[in-house]
Amino acid sequence: MVCNLYKVDKIFVADLGLKDTNKTRLTNLHSKITLIDTNKNIDYSDKLYSKEWIEAVSQKTSLLLDLVNNNNIPIIMIDSDTLITDDFSDTIDLNYDLQICKRTNSFTRADGLLVQHIASFVVINNLNAISFIESWIKRMEERIKENMIPPHETPAMVETISGNTNLKIGDLDENIISCDNNYIDNLTKIIHAKSRTKKDKISIYRYTNITNLPLKIINNILINKHEILTFSFLYKLKKVFNIYKLKQFIKKILKK
Repeated sequence: MVCNLYKVDKIFVADLGLKDTNKTRLTNLHSKITLIDTNKNIDYSDKLYSKEWIEAVSQKTSLLLDLVNNNNIPIIMIDSDTLITDDFSDTIDLNYDLQICKRTNSFTRADGLLVQHIASFVVINNLNAISFIESWIKRMEERIKENMIPPHETPAMVETISGNTNLKIGDLDENIISCDNNYIDNLTKIIHAKSRTKKDKISIYRYTNITNLPLKIINNILINKHEILTFSFLYKLKKVFNIYKLKQFIKKILKK
């Protein structure tokens, strides 16, 4: 990996119903990877914002709270659809209780909420932040019960930030630690390969959404030669393929 793993104690991965083959694949990647059994088996079947998808996302903050309560600090919650391209340890500032990704471009949701942050990258630096996580979880649960417009994770976090009065919260540059489907040379350390459609779940296709991505980076992330060749091929073809046909083509490849 391009990050310096000697600076990392553990990498926690929430098991929400992983197949045994995927569990083995993950744990074989590195000895520092620890699977956390959530006693959940959630299959949201490519349906973004479905009840199952919302349940799966809600597990992230619950697991984060458990880990912090067990004194695993500092700790960083990073979305699984991200690509680490460089060592990002210099972004951690222990002078803050927690640090959160600040959006480059804020926006106002249909429900009127101004969203200036995103929950794709959250740093918990000390135990003072426990109260923040608890309030965040409570607000998510309230939003779900009130049947508000999903997603709930980031909006609930934004509301928790606005209600904060005593914690030191630091802003982190989105272009550095969660760059939205883009790679900025000499700046970006983590790319957020965000979905573009409600059925955009296939990882290799998501990577082709990223602009300015040097192929040498993907070689450090994909596991085998088949994936590397498939991605390289699709990345080059995307400019000339009809997007719908490209998706169908990828699905055929991955089924083989």
